[in-house]
Amino acid sequence: MMHLSVCWQPALMTSDLGRIVHYAGLWGVDGVELRTLGRHGERVPDVNVAAVRRRVHDGELDVIAVDPGFFTARADERSVWMNDLQQLPDVVRFCTQISARAILLEGLETSGTLPTAPYEEALRLARLAPGVEFLVLDTGVEGQVADLVARTGSKRLKRAAVTSLTEPALQGDMSQVGMIRCSASFTKPPDESDLSDVWTGFLREKIAEGFAGHVVFEFTATAEPGKTGLRVATALVKAAARASRSS
Repeated sequence: MMHLSVCWQPALMTSDLGRIVHYAGLWGVDGVELRTLGRHGERVPDVNVAAVRRRVHDGELDVIAVDPGFFTARADERSVWMNDLQQLPDVVRFCTQISARAILLEGLETSGTLPTAPYEEALRLARLAPGVEFLVLDTGVEGQVADLVARTGSKRLKRAAVTSLTEPALQGDMSQVGMIRCSASFTKPPDESDLSDVWTGFLREKIAEGFAGHVVFEFTATAEPGKTGLRVATALVKAAARASRSS
């Protein structure tokens, strides 16, 4: 039986490592995706590596991906994304230090076809860390990222497909997808049972279409964020388990 991992992106709620560890354990998620850490919300990898590594080695935290904010420029702004590539070895080193499995990259902004060169260079720079893959954020714009992944032809470059947490919907080749990222804003904690039913059906469909990656959620809550997170996490964990059993 396959296992879909359910993970949390905490940046919208907290950048405090202690709180991240606390809530991840309380909610029973399989891991986290790290974007910012510390009192001032420093972006990875410019964070307290020793503190994160200690939590990982003690079994308190599993980091499935990091989001350094690379490739947010336009495709024709070569100097900007080349600067990201110069910093990429530091991110790869950070991943190996904390046993993170993937690096999230943005899809460069363009009205046409995404260039493969920046992503192929990222793969080359990470060649000495074969356990680290790249996930390209895919908001579904004209199939640009799906086309990029197909043209690159590397098993280490996959899509991070984006959808709604409350009304999930995705199209395209799900075998390309290494991560489903979902988000929502809540004014009150959601109904756990209803949310779990929605995601059970959705994940069963996506598994049948070839999905076998991570589900990562993030949210904002104007009231009771701890209770909201618990209900969301529990709903997704139950849904992932049900969908996996029936696959």
